[in-house]
Amino acid sequence: MSCFVSMAGRALKNFLRLSTFHGQQGMAFTKAVKKGTLLGICKAESVVPEPNKYTVEIKSQVHGRFPDLDFLNHCCSPNLKLEVSSSPDDTAEISAWTVRDVAEGEQATFHYCTTEKAMDEPFECFCIFGASNRPRTCLGTVKGYDFLTEAQKADIDHLVSTEWKNS
Repeated sequence: MSCFVSMAGRALKNFLRLSTFHGQQGMAFTKAVKKGTLLGICKAESVVPEPNKYTVEIKSQVHGRFPDLDFLNHCCSPNLKLEVSSSPDDTAEISAWTVRDVAEGEQATFHYCTTEKAMDEPFECFCIFGASNRPRTCLGTVKGYDFLTEAQKADIDHLVSTEWKNS
């Protein structure tokens, strides 16, 4: 059972399905979705102090494991924003919002530097379009928010969760 359920009672599975993009698994939209749509809210399966490939940083030294995010890939020009929140006992949840209109079949992506100050495993980004079609905003090597220039941080500021940015 998916842990993503929106406030309207819709499960994430109503919006996304597992698919393959450029030889990598990812999540595809099952229908067109308008900008500003809440896809769902997920509570962390577990919370740990150190990051790993499958966690999302909630705040300093608090990383949540959200299995439904495993196949949401990175893009420097994403179609999703993940809004993180936590409680004093370090339980955590994430809400997923579309940041632009999305077409049916399009890959669901978010910008990994909006949820990680320092990536556990930095990687070379190809922005889902392939090396020859990178958008101007492509970072190349994705290391985390703390490694961005001030201009790069300004470019993604609208995608960064308020609580996470202030932690």
